[in-house]
Amino acid sequence: MEGSDSTRPIALADALGRVEALGRRLWLRRVTLLLWTGVTLFLGIFYAFGSRSEFTAGAKLLPYRSAGAASGLSSLAGMAGIRLPQGALEQTIQPELYPDVASSLDFKVAVAETPIRFSNPLGLITTAGYFDSVYVRSPVEFALRYTFGLPRLLLRAAANGGPPESTLASGAEGLRAYSADYLEIIEELEGRLRVSISRKSGVIAIHGTMPDRVAAADLVRVTADLLMARIIEYESKKAEEQLKFITAQQLIARGRLDQARAALAGFMARNRAELSPLLQVDAQRLESERDFAFEVYQQLTSELEQSRLKMS
Repeated sequence: MEGSDSTRPIALADALGRVEALGRRLWLRRVTLLLWTGVTLFLGIFYAFGSRSEFTAGAKLLPYRSAGAASGLSSLAGMAGIRLPQGALEQTIQPELYPDVASSLDFKVAVAETPIRFSNPLGLITTAGYFDSVYVRSPVEFALRYTFGLPRLLLRAAANGGPPESTLASGAEGLRAYSADYLEIIEELEGRLRVSISRKSGVIAIHGTMPDRVAAADLVRVTADLLMARIIEYESKKAEEQLKFITAQQLIARGRLDQARAALAGFMARNRAELSPLLQVDAQRLESERDFAFEVYQQLTSELEQSRLKMS
């Protein structure tokens, strides 16, 4: 017990000595501590009062899915010698590709050039027009732009030139060129708009952030409408291609069915008398070919009607 009691004053004295040494070191560096405290306090106040309020809106989309009802048709067509191209009977874009569609430059330009609603007095204005002539950067954004972002600004200024949007000369028909300023607006929009997919549920999530709460909600609505319009346009074109393809294959199957029927009818007409066992085998073979040709034709006819309904 005596040994245990004698160690307590030594441990306490050692702790007090360490605290005293730390206090001396801090006092010697008091100017540095005060400087960093002042800088941190200034940055905190500058960020708190120099940044603007941002509003975020969101929406979720359940993508359209179609079942592979034509797998039986593919197997029948393969047995009949009809080659269906891979994916010819699949009509939907996989949901995993929706974010890729939304991240394309053409889609982002379409969103930027579509008017959205803002709170009064702005009313309806395009996102590109808002960021080009109305939007004023906050002090925080301004400071970051002309400090960390200064090299990028210099590169843009060197590459800038030409109208915001222009069609390239003949030989590059359908291609468009955009100025560096316009692409900066698109980049600003890209940072404020996010389209993602849940790998588990397949649900598409759209989130938009704008300085105006009405504009944030309308940006999400416009993005959802344009995205679904792109998907529907693609589905319509593919359904039209499928309809043309199945119509052509149905005509081929009808021709094979007519040939099989004609071959069976001619064989039976030539052998009206009692058939020998060898001729009976030939007759059964011709009947099987006719029945199979009819099954393929019937299946293609059913698929053709489904394609017509999809086109409607």
